[in-house]
Amino acid sequence: MDTLAIARQLVEELSQEQPDALELACLASFAVRAEPALLRRLRLELLPGSSPALEADLWLSELVGFRGPQGIVFAKNVGAVLRQRLAATSTDRYEQVWRITEETHRWIAPALQLEEKLNYLQFCRAPDAHAQTLTLLRSALATLVREPEGGLGHWAAGASDRLPQELMHLTEGRLLASAAKWSLGGELLSSTPALGEGAGWLASIARKGMERVRLPVKLFSSHVELGPEGSPSAHTLEIPRTEPLLVDVAEAEVPPRPLRVFISYSRRDDFKWVRDITQALRTAGHKVLGEDKFSTGESLMSAVQEKIHQSDVAILLVSGEALANEWNSFEARALLERKRDQGEHFTLIPVYLGTANPEMLARRWPSAAAILSIQGVFANRTSPREAIPHILEALKQPATQTWRRVELSASRPTRIALREGHVRLRTLLGDEHRIEPKEAFAHLRMPPPPRTFLGYEHELSRAIDLLRQPISFFYLYGPSGSGKTSLIRLAADVVAREFPDGIFYLERRKGDPPFSARAVAREVLAALGVDPGADHRDVLEQYYYQTSERRFVLVLDGLSSPSVEEDLPSAELEALHPGPEARLVLVCTHEARWTRLAPSIPMQAIHLDGLDPSTATRLLRQFVPHPRGDALSRLAEACGHLPGPLRSVAEALSRPSIHVSSLHDYATYLEEARLLSVLTGDFDLEAARAVMTERQPAGPNGYQALETFVDEPLELALQEMVRMGLVRPTSKAGRFMLWAPIQQVAKARPGSFDLPGAELRHANHFTTVLSNLDRMYRDSSNTHARAIEAFDNSWPDMTAAIQRMLRYPDGVVHDAWSLSPLIRLRRPPGERERWQKEQLRRNSRRERGHSLNQFDLGLYQLDLGLALMDLGHQDDAQEQFLLALNDTRSGFHAHELKNNVRVEFARLRLEQEQWRAARDLVAHIDDRNRDFSRYQQAQAHYVFAILEWKEDPYTASDVAGIEFELWNAWSLARDAADVRLEVDVLLAIAGFEMEQDALGEAEARLIEALDVAKSFRDDRGFALASWELGRLRIRQGNPEAARELLQRQVDYRRDIGHAQARSTAEEMERLLVQA
Repeated sequence: MDTLAIARQLVEELSQEQPDALELACLASFAVRAEPALLRRLRLELLPGSSPALEADLWLSELVGFRGPQGIVFAKNVGAVLRQRLAATSTDRYEQVWRITEETHRWIAPALQLEEKLNYLQFCRAPDAHAQTLTLLRSALATLVREPEGGLGHWAAGASDRLPQELMHLTEGRLLASAAKWSLGGELLSSTPALGEGAGWLASIARKGMERVRLPVKLFSSHVELGPEGSPSAHTLEIPRTEPLLVDVAEAEVPPRPLRVFISYSRRDDFKWVRDITQALRTAGHKVLGEDKFSTGESLMSAVQEKIHQSDVAILLVSGEALANEWNSFEARALLERKRDQGEHFTLIPVYLGTANPEMLARRWPSAAAILSIQGVFANRTSPREAIPHILEALKQPATQTWRRVELSASRPTRIALREGHVRLRTLLGDEHRIEPKEAFAHLRMPPPPRTFLGYEHELSRAIDLLRQPISFFYLYGPSGSGKTSLIRLAADVVAREFPDGIFYLERRKGDPPFSARAVAREVLAALGVDPGADHRDVLEQYYYQTSERRFVLVLDGLSSPSVEEDLPSAELEALHPGPEARLVLVCTHEARWTRLAPSIPMQAIHLDGLDPSTATRLLRQFVPHPRGDALSRLAEACGHLPGPLRSVAEALSRPSIHVSSLHDYATYLEEARLLSVLTGDFDLEAARAVMTERQPAGPNGYQALETFVDEPLELALQEMVRMGLVRPTSKAGRFMLWAPIQQVAKARPGSFDLPGAELRHANHFTTVLSNLDRMYRDSSNTHARAIEAFDNSWPDMTAAIQRMLRYPDGVVHDAWSLSPLIRLRRPPGERERWQKEQLRRNSRRERGHSLNQFDLGLYQLDLGLALMDLGHQDDAQEQFLLALNDTRSGFHAHELKNNVRVEFARLRLEQEQWRAARDLVAHIDDRNRDFSRYQQAQAHYVFAILEWKEDPYTASDVAGIEFELWNAWSLARDAADVRLEVDVLLAIAGFEMEQDALGEAEARLIEALDVAKSFRDDRGFALASWELGRLRIRQGNPEAARELLQRQVDYRRDIGHAQARSTAEEMERLLVQA
């Protein structure tokens, strides 16, 4: 007998033996613990004239489960039965009893007050009683989770047994019971009702520090093994420690059921729409309930209403001509009534034809417009195919995922079968894990072969022959998209039965580390069912032993670097050489030249470089059986005759949005979209316009647009390319990305596109962008952040522009990148050194009379000197500065360039501690002379300030003057809007203050310099400021903080290849040892 039945029996027995005592028990049934004071007050106020003996009778009755000096507690479920009897007598009396209990127990603990309020709400007839119950349970749960050590867990554990069962079966009640067990460290059994139907709820009640357990994971050809805890394995899965250990396993997804669709139309002319939409819906697996199936007569109205009642979706063809009539029909009214009454289970999709629109609908029939709140499909009356994809998209339904709970064994591995090559697990905390060959020991299943035509008949036959011959190693190579992976999949599929131990496939994707022999060997051993950790031998020894007589094929795909040997060195390849019965196949982008392979390892290669034109056209003809004109040959040529892009185009042509009649337009837009391949990543409209618009000189300083390559404005052309899928919008507003197959063809066939003009326009556009950003950067410190962010976003294209510029004759593209403050601020100096050396090499190869003019030569020499100076090559930088001064002749721009050379040369002299030479270089620069830029004046004052400090010994009376010069230099640096110079001056001020033992002021200056460098992304300044702050921390007696700060300068110099990188590291160790 359950506890509730026992409670009812006890109450019934007391009602027969001592009815007055039972009545007092009903009055005390709200209390968790009924003390003598409460019993006395209830008896005196609600049972006047009764004997005090009633309290003793109740105290000693069978209803009490616990009695003590402070009161009594009713047995389990007795209180609920008593409250039910009390509620059945009178609502007023029920409320009066609760009021007395609440007033008497104002002093008890809040948790007990909450429990008594829940007891009261159980049979309370207030409209919001259930809502109050949920609020109280959630409040208790939140407090328990937020303060697990606050003692509430003990109350919750007891209350879980005392509270009514219907409350504890609520989600909040189950959570409260489980949270109590977690807080007290109790067991969580799989049969506990609190586990609920799904996972994820436990995360809301689990403490952050709750114990987890790491289970070993092994993946074999048909199953996963989890556990037991402590067994050796390279892969683990972390789950909450429960007793027993539990996980949820994803079962096969249940596909959505086909929808029943009703198509409503009013015009006979729209029947072709019904036909096309019906065909598309049936192809997608849906059932169409068509009006055309109905017979005419009196039963038509009832038949239509019946079909509407049976349908899940209704598609309404709305025409502007008959809008008022069709929306007043009985059919439309029936549809709207169904939508209004069962909106969640019924979908209306209006398709507005021609001139129809929602505004007309709102004016002519407001009640319909109010119900049709969803966005409709707008379509041209003559083109049903345009609307069909939108209709199908609106009908998409997610598959239903079911989960099965698995109890894990504590003593032996638990085996879970694979589904479609992987396993999805979910812990009780809601964390999902997908275990597949890429994430764990896998059987390396070869992906299925492509379903579409490949085209390499001869090469496919050769690959099959090589797999069947005793040769143990060969490789395929060709550009991306050439079909290498598809070919080896087809070949492996043909010979799969001849290799009983399996076809194993490992792919190296972008960003993955190179293949290593040990990692591959470990994967193969696991695929063969051998535990690499169970043997004391080296993993390569095990690999050699286990594969010596096995018949399997191992394919390593994704060796994409120009030097294949970097992805898989010869020594690694030799270690993976399998036994005579196995085959090793490599898939490479470039031809390989392994030089250290053992003579006994024969090597064969298959080169794939695209299909012949007739084969490529035949592949497309399978998808477009009746093309017009030369559209297919144009498409094949635009795809570079590569199978990968050809398949992508074929799939695109099978979409309803592209019709055979628009095939020529598709080919035209595909050809023109190739121009956008010169862009390195996502792009905006301005970049697309610059690349796709022909321009010619309009004068000495400008260009004028001639025309775009397509016969319409660029914005409309891009819209068409987006519609056809050739260009795709990104998540960033106003930016686009070129279709990946077009980029593939551009990389594989760099000379096949007519791109020189596009590359030239690309280079001109982005060097102009760089000039504009430099101007914005120099304008004021208020525009620094915007200029730097825009520069970082556009830098990949700017790099490509500079590299292309180096291939063109002088003057074709202006070299705005020379002396660019943004490049010097944000890019490593090694890039500038490489580019300027290439410029100077080009000049040395030119014929006499065609060499650079002296101004450009001096410009390149100055920029090269700055790069060398930033790299720590002081002697080489000095040589370039001297050449720049000597080679730059007279003229206004030459004079300005010479001043730039002088101030930068003076900075170098300061580093060399050649004070007199530095002063001579900047002595003639005057604040009042407008021939000198703000930057030149700021640099000169910085040099003057350092000379005042360093050149000659100074006295105490000179300190104020030196500080004034340094702060004046800082003010000019801010005025010149140059971040690097501002950071340098702040570091100089901090150094001078440290020399005066003003460590607090010096610390403030260094932190300010760090903030400036970090805010404006000055990596060099950030490293220098960190170094100086680290030296200050050493003086303050904090070497641990100093180490991290000093290390930043060491890391930065190593990263850029600075000449003093090693000596900087040694200096750091010396400083720390002294500390």
